[in-house]
Amino acid sequence: MTSADLTVANSTSNERADAIGALKAAATAFLASRLALLLVGWLALTLLDSEHPGLHGTSATWKQLFNLVYRFDAGWYWLIAKLGYSTGSPAVQPHAIDLAFWPAFPYLARFLAAATGMPILGAGGIIANLAFFLCLYLLYRYCVLVGLEKNLATLAVFLMALVPESFLFSAFYADALGTLGMLGAMIFARRERWWSAGLFAILASSSRPTGVAVIVFLVAHAYQTLGWRGFLQPWRDARPFVPVVLVPAGYFLMLWISFRVSGDAFAEVHTRSAGWYVNFAPPLRSLVNDFRHGADLKFWTLGALGLATSIVPLLRAKLMPDAIFAIGYFVLIFSQNNPAGLIHYSAGLPVIYVGFALMCKGSDSKRYALLGTFATVNAVLFTAWALVSPISI
Repeated sequence: MTSADLTVANSTSNERADAIGALKAAATAFLASRLALLLVGWLALTLLDSEHPGLHGTSATWKQLFNLVYRFDAGWYWLIAKLGYSTGSPAVQPHAIDLAFWPAFPYLARFLAAATGMPILGAGGIIANLAFFLCLYLLYRYCVLVGLEKNLATLAVFLMALVPESFLFSAFYADALGTLGMLGAMIFARRERWWSAGLFAILASSSRPTGVAVIVFLVAHAYQTLGWRGFLQPWRDARPFVPVVLVPAGYFLMLWISFRVSGDAFAEVHTRSAGWYVNFAPPLRSLVNDFRHGADLKFWTLGALGLATSIVPLLRAKLMPDAIFAIGYFVLIFSQNNPAGLIHYSAGLPVIYVGFALMCKGSDSKRYALLGTFATVNAVLFTAWALVSPISI
């Protein structure tokens, strides 16, 4: 056997070992975190829900536990999956229409439900949880790819599984699908599989409005790959720009759907403003305004700022595309005058887990403190979610 054959064999062996390690870490984190959430949800519904008080011997049923995936914006996604997009608004929320929600998740739920005959809610739950499991798997592979030790890659996976509001990855929401699109685009771009990266980028931009932000990573990575001369002369090697060009496809799809349904290509922006009171403003002004209002707004803002601290270790590790991506992403989500959702928007950014894993390198106390904090806050917020309290989102 030649030295070249030995190199290929070793590379194949390492790839297989990484894949097995990723599967083990993802499966363990997924099962442990989801079972823990089921227990928290059961306790919340049994002991705290006024309709099912444990003091009267009434325990939460399996149906009630299953319906935990269906809260708040899940109703909008369900309506899209069931009936398609429309311009109708509920009486309790005038000017709010379902064009505020991106199409990939509800359309996939509709397709799976039609293909299998299962209820739409069950189909969406399967899609969300499968996407989340793949997120955990790809996160481990990505961490190893950028040079993290395997124990740090495992830590990153558990941090994603336990991060505050990680329960939304298993709900009838598009969060897991959008994060999967980002992760896939990132890992395949680093492996220079440009068309695969582009397809995942389309998934990201057609799942969540924040998904288009992955273009920041792809542009930064293209610059790092080509150097400034090659970057300014893309005709010499256009391959790194393939996913960059494909990212907006999901956004253009939403523009087309909006125009076809309402006659207004920018109906998503207009309904978020009129129906959800979400408008864009300079980040610093938004942050100052958030701290001037109620405790819930302060909580969401502080939580997102806490997750943004993961940028520092990314910069120290010189993972520049990741750090630039995180900076651009947080500037984007802080540029809105309504902080509701800031924590779960932040939790959907894959690179924060890479940063926090690097932050904990060589310090067991940091690992335990961070995992404990994430798990505790997540359990409290899931209790609020089970009881349909708006603080949970």
